[in-house]
Amino acid sequence: MDTFEGRHSVLSSAVPIEFWIVLPVKNPGWAHDILKNLSWGISAAGHKSMFVFDHGTFEARKKVTEAIKKKHQAGEPLVVIDLFLRLNDVGLPSGHETRHFSIIGDSPIHHFNRLRKSSPSTVLGIPDRRYEEIYKVVGLKHRCVFMPYSGCDPIPNALPMGERDIDLLFTGTIGMTPYSPAWNKLVEGLPRLVKEAVNEALDVTLNEDTAAFMALINALEKRGVDWHTENGKTLFQAHKAVETYAETLRRIEILTAMEGLNLHFMGDVSYDVSKQICGFTKFHKFTDFENMLELVKRTKLLINICPKLAGGAHTRIWNGIAHGCVNATTRSSFLDEEFEDGVDLLNLPDDSLDLNGRLSELLRDNEKLDDMVCNAKKKYTAKHLWRHRAADIAREMIQPKSSVPPDLMF
Repeated sequence: MDTFEGRHSVLSSAVPIEFWIVLPVKNPGWAHDILKNLSWGISAAGHKSMFVFDHGTFEARKKVTEAIKKKHQAGEPLVVIDLFLRLNDVGLPSGHETRHFSIIGDSPIHHFNRLRKSSPSTVLGIPDRRYEEIYKVVGLKHRCVFMPYSGCDPIPNALPMGERDIDLLFTGTIGMTPYSPAWNKLVEGLPRLVKEAVNEALDVTLNEDTAAFMALINALEKRGVDWHTENGKTLFQAHKAVETYAETLRRIEILTAMEGLNLHFMGDVSYDVSKQICGFTKFHKFTDFENMLELVKRTKLLINICPKLAGGAHTRIWNGIAHGCVNATTRSSFLDEEFEDGVDLLNLPDDSLDLNGRLSELLRDNEKLDDMVCNAKKKYTAKHLWRHRAADIAREMIQPKSSVPPDLMF
């Protein structure tokens, strides 16, 4: 096990608790960015923060859990923070009292088996407040706290809008077109009533503030299908279809509406989709996280199309603000509470018919864009940096369990 202390580490005499940040070596750059900033934030809050490297093998994770066991046996207070409950691969020590905070970045259905095996005493940070309902419905007993994704400190000397050469940038994936063979394969073999439920849930996910899994089980129940007794693989596949379909439809709809504009696309895209937008789009191959951020630094409007985080915020929202972009984003109830449409960011309309005109008008007004960046940055730096989330996690995890308020929300 290799460890090193987070920068600016200060061990608080009042609360001498170590925080171990499990850093998977093979994780993508965005995950390293989250964990790095969490470690620095915990150190800045006055606690000792250490990185614990996880090389992804059973043996490496076993070493981590053995080290945790030794800390427990020595009576030394410890908090372990990891992404997606990765330590469940080998299990934390039986009967351990180590406090464990895990960040679950997706719907709990994506990590159901890990969650089912994990200790109910584990505290889970969830990026979409709608997911708490899913935990309750499926019977998981973990304590959940809303922990929307956040970001790093704004970069110094970000380019003003007049010096940015990319008007619109989308970073992400569109792996299929509607009703293509890849699309149809997602529901291949599902029972007829489940396929019907998928179609209804898709409509609800796109048009209402409902998480895909809740939309699916509601649609199944309307058809007399007891999802509790449904084959697990069937349920997971149906949910995957709803989420993927919703994301695909919304991304294709919005990007094709940008015809004639200066659009850049970084990521993987299916051949059929690329044909639809190639006439006005410059494509970039995604190589790594830092390479992506270099494009963001040159961008005026960063496009966020993410229906599955409509109760939270994707990391690209914060990356955009930190690097001087204006966000053009699908609606989020959380973002609506924190930012003002047309003042701090641009909410993409549900009907994309007038989208092209709105974007064209805004892109011609560099002064307006600079003002929006300035407005968003003030709100972002006040409460939405990873160091703010880190301080929240530290406060949560050092309290006696009995004193933790049940309605705590970061």
